[in-house]
Amino acid sequence: MKILNLSLDRNLARSDSPTLKRLVAYGELVEDYFVVAIGPKEEIIKPSPRTQIWLIKDCGKIRLWFKLKRTAKKIIEENQIDLITVQDTGFVAYLGFLLAKRFHLALEVQVHGFEKSSGFRKLLLRHVLPEASGVRVVSQRLMDYLINMIGVRPDKISVIPVHVADRPKLGNNSSGLVKRQDHTVFLTVGRLVEVKNIELQLQALAKVKNNFPKVELWIVGAGPLRQALEACVVKYNLVSEVTFYGERSDVDSFYAEADVFLLTSFSEGWPLVIVEAAKHGLPIVMTDVGSAGDLIINKESGLVVPINDVVALTTAMGRLIQDEELRLTLGRNAKLAAAALPSEAEILGRYRQAWVKAIEHKL
Repeated sequence: MKILNLSLDRNLARSDSPTLKRLVAYGELVEDYFVVAIGPKEEIIKPSPRTQIWLIKDCGKIRLWFKLKRTAKKIIEENQIDLITVQDTGFVAYLGFLLAKRFHLALEVQVHGFEKSSGFRKLLLRHVLPEASGVRVVSQRLMDYLINMIGVRPDKISVIPVHVADRPKLGNNSSGLVKRQDHTVFLTVGRLVEVKNIELQLQALAKVKNNFPKVELWIVGAGPLRQALEACVVKYNLVSEVTFYGERSDVDSFYAEADVFLLTSFSEGWPLVIVEAAKHGLPIVMTDVGSAGDLIINKESGLVVPINDVVALTTAMGRLIQDEELRLTLGRNAKLAAAALPSEAEILGRYRQAWVKAIEHKL
């Protein structure tokens, strides 16, 4: 079995890239695993005997699409590819569809979420996904959406969560974090972008503070909205309660010291930070997205609130401040749920099964 992966990842030239390590593992599952991705220069990287990465230089969307096409066509013609797999659900998925049709190959589309699915992109996915040989999703929620809203046949869909590897141990509280005495610390980790809706946390914290003044919010992550969020902190009179830590490599220390984890996104696929927080036994409050209903069950392994509902979020935060027993129970159950997730070896086995199944339905 020979696989071609069309990727938009721009970090594969880095030897420390987590994605690169995963691609090497994928190569061990098949005869050959080829990847076309974007890099600082045109080159072919061979990180393992079975994995080849063909990097092409970014040159604007239209030219890049044609360059992807030429490179993929060359690999297909020279290597007897069996299946094309793509993570993008827009233009790259459409390119994979065209190539699979032309060369009579199988096409697998990976769907991790629909954060960017609108307009012409949504038209493309509505055309490509029902025709794909196989569709791999990270949650039951996404499977239900594809069946009910996009018209994908259930037998084409494989539900496989993303494996979250443990971070290297840096020692207990290597960040030197200091919690103020008797304060409840809420933690959020992620990109500071619109879809994460972190301002909702600030709005809720301002309300929570009225009844529970000993409260803090730690924000770990970087992004274009940092300045705007800092302005919101001033606007909501939260300067003493909110700390921005930027992007950190020692996130485990924050999980270890916080009391409650918050995720307030408008949309998610399978948020890795939820798995990480659960592994640390943190009680989780999250909006009804992504792994809510799969990994995090409302009132069992976390509290699930409606999207963009500041009243519900405020209530959930206040409830966990007051009820220590509930915090401990939710944290314990979240840790058990994370421990029950498939191992890396099991997930890799499921990937191979999904590829074999898709190859039976070549375009």
